[in-house]
Amino acid sequence: MISTIRFKKIILYIICLLTLLTGCSENREPIMIGAIFVMTNTHGKADPNGQVVLNGMQFAINAINAQGGVEGHPLKLMHRNCKADSTIAIQQFKELAELGAVVIINNYSHITLALKKIALETKVPQLAIMATAEDITEDGPYTFRYWTKASDQAKALLPLVKKLKIKRLGLVNIDNTYGNSVSDELMSKMTSTGIEVQKTVYSSVGKDLETNLATLGDIDAISFTCFPSDILPIVKTIKKVYPSIKIIGPVSVASPKFFSEKELDGIYIPAPLIYNVTSRQMKQLRVDFVQQYDSPVDVYSTIGYDSIMLLYDIFKAKGTKPQDIVEFMERGFVYPGLFGDVESQPNSHHFHFPLRPAQMKNGKLEFFRR
Repeated sequence: MISTIRFKKIILYIICLLTLLTGCSENREPIMIGAIFVMTNTHGKADPNGQVVLNGMQFAINAINAQGGVEGHPLKLMHRNCKADSTIAIQQFKELAELGAVVIINNYSHITLALKKIALETKVPQLAIMATAEDITEDGPYTFRYWTKASDQAKALLPLVKKLKIKRLGLVNIDNTYGNSVSDELMSKMTSTGIEVQKTVYSSVGKDLETNLATLGDIDAISFTCFPSDILPIVKTIKKVYPSIKIIGPVSVASPKFFSEKELDGIYIPAPLIYNVTSRQMKQLRVDFVQQYDSPVDVYSTIGYDSIMLLYDIFKAKGTKPQDIVEFMERGFVYPGLFGDVESQPNSHHFHFPLRPAQMKNGKLEFFRR
């Protein structure tokens, strides 16, 4: 027979155990991170970079959760395909905010611009990646960017243009917010240093682009800005019109999927240092990522991985409430990411990583000596 006193102790022990278990269950409540990406366009054509970024994000989340998450809270990714449609993106932002996302990551400049107002209304911060247009964070207290903006790319190209002794530069860009922002910033930077600049735009690669390129006249080099899907056809068109001209491409060319393209051999680009890093962390990441996704680490998988790791550090340092995240990002910081030291000045809302001039040679990137 169990004595009354012993019975009460057993009941008390069970109550305490249930309390502990309840507490543990509460601690396992996930921290929701939203993602609104262009996975396909409005016509259903796939945009493979969106999936690569998501792979990098999920890879980081898996690693964090395997180590216990944030004080016992696992991270959970909720992602949506906005199909390059700003209206769809706004509805998805509202949905993710209602589901408890503490921060929402998105890609491309026009989507970021469309989401500025709803981010402010819901008071959920958005973190833009792959968004280059110069002023997308202005007047957006809940809008931040982790990527290189147009002026960062222009700054990285200046030493390259000087080294190549370019006096007359032709610019060609896709006629949208992203393309015009980068091209206009390049024009401003180059003309301020005495370089003569001619510019043309395109809507789609074809005969019109050939005609527009021919109007650039007597130039020493051409710098082009486009979406990744247009890189190869644009380079082929440039070489058709100007067979021996020097060609400068955008950051998006710095991807292993382009390294083996013979058509791109010899072109110059501003490149992130992930292709010039020999750290143990980067080496191990490359091995593990290939094993899991059967694809190499590139600028897109790295920005996905690094954006989550940056948020993870913010969660640990400040907390996981949206306002806590905003306050941390507004005060400025230096984050040692895979791209190198990521710097943010107080109230800038822009986190940029270093770019260095490089050239594609025999399937590899060769960085210029500083």
